[in-house]
Amino acid sequence: MLQRKYIILTSLTMCMVAGCGTTAQNNNDTDVHIIEENEHYREIINVAITADPPTLDTVITSSNITKDIGMHVYEALFTMNEEFKPVPMLAESYEVNEDFTEFSFTLRDNVTFHNNKKMTAEDVVDSMNYWLENSERAQAILPDGKFTVTDKLTLTATFEDSALDLITLMSSRTEMPAIRPSEVYNDINDEVVEYIGTGPYKLQEWNHDQYISLEKYDNYISRDEDPDGYSGKKTVPTPYIKYHIVTDESTQLAGLLTGEYDIGGVSSDNLDQIKKEENLSVETGRGGGTLVATFNVNNGIFSNKKARQAVLASLDLDNIMLNAYGDEDLYEIAPGYMDPKSTYWGKQPDVDFYNKHDIEYGQELLAEANYNNETVRLLTTPDYQEMYNATITMEDQLKQLGIETSVDQYDFPTFMENRAQESGWDIFITSNAYQVLPGQVLSLNPEWGGAKDDTFLSMTDEMGHATSMDEKIDAWNNLQDYMYNDYVPSIVLGQYKSYVVYNKDIEGMDYIEQPVLWNAKIKEK
Repeated sequence: MLQRKYIILTSLTMCMVAGCGTTAQNNNDTDVHIIEENEHYREIINVAITADPPTLDTVITSSNITKDIGMHVYEALFTMNEEFKPVPMLAESYEVNEDFTEFSFTLRDNVTFHNNKKMTAEDVVDSMNYWLENSERAQAILPDGKFTVTDKLTLTATFEDSALDLITLMSSRTEMPAIRPSEVYNDINDEVVEYIGTGPYKLQEWNHDQYISLEKYDNYISRDEDPDGYSGKKTVPTPYIKYHIVTDESTQLAGLLTGEYDIGGVSSDNLDQIKKEENLSVETGRGGGTLVATFNVNNGIFSNKKARQAVLASLDLDNIMLNAYGDEDLYEIAPGYMDPKSTYWGKQPDVDFYNKHDIEYGQELLAEANYNNETVRLLTTPDYQEMYNATITMEDQLKQLGIETSVDQYDFPTFMENRAQESGWDIFITSNAYQVLPGQVLSLNPEWGGAKDDTFLSMTDEMGHATSMDEKIDAWNNLQDYMYNDYVPSIVLGQYKSYVVYNKDIEGMDYIEQPVLWNAKIKEK
């Protein structure tokens, strides 16, 4: 959005100059070119991030930080434009048969990796098969399939059943099936550790818990279309981007105020202060997401459905969301797992006891669950203030319900490791970015929270095998109703709106779900 505003402002300025007449227009056009040639821009953009990413392999993690950095290093066959519609990136074109079981992709020629190797269909096939085999979402949404080489610049994907969602899934930033050279997949264990892509920036250095530095890839081959969302031309006017890992919120705020950081996130409690700063602006993104509490449905007290329903009935969600985000304008209370504004997926489930704060009924359900003062362990990380604040607020509400609690807090990578364990926790809260497909919702993934109820799995499978949009929409609405009114593996505490704080001198930055920086630059003062 910022990029578009900048272009409009420049065009209006030139139109006003042109209005002085033909001779003045020519003279002033010359002046404009002279000014542009004499302007100097900084060599680096400094971004403050809240945590060290668990990995830079975008395929194997759900970490937003990994995706935000990774999209500047890697590219996929397709990406999303501003309207969140799939458009080609590394692909030139594709064809698909009538039942969506066979796809043929033609690649752009002359694309090179950061090691200067030319991209071929073999690299893409190895990358896409790695994605099919290692992405939890791809495995959950797509039928069994495989990519194969046709020729140097052509590949084929075949599936045992309809892969209606393939192109959309491949385009999603939160999925990010990165295309990398074949050799990075040799002798790997759990993840790729050679971070080589085709993107406009390449990894310069990763100093864990300190910073991640990216440098411009000089041989980058851009598309020619106008910038549009994540698609189109990438001009790379700034040679370096440095992501500073700043876990302390007050340090991040101070760095933004002094100009040490050009982009960062601050608590909503500090937004009024930021808005008074003449050198800083706040931008609300076109994205957002859900704040979700996930139960351990397989171990401990919450393996009993009545205990989960007790928590659902008793929670005061307004209180939780206000403490998490600090400003009523930054969230809304709604139970759906997808963006309420979504044309296809925005219908909200009908839930009898959502945000009722009915402690008495909750205690009745807790008694039916035979709760016997067991300690409920809430897992969290202070690296994400909204997740931490929501956890502490939920702990207070669980105590009101009569539940014994403890809070276990870790840095973000350790939190993610512990969350993936089958035991050692009872509830964790995460902020999850909106997805383009319901099948991408983390709460539907059995490997995320352990939801493995037979009916739940059958309904997710039915949605995944739908052969039309109408069938898929009906299946999704039925699944959401079942999740709230029967199974309750998780609870959407509310919908949050994303925002970022940035240096007013930045030109060309777009903010969609996070800062897009490949066309961004900052004028020297």
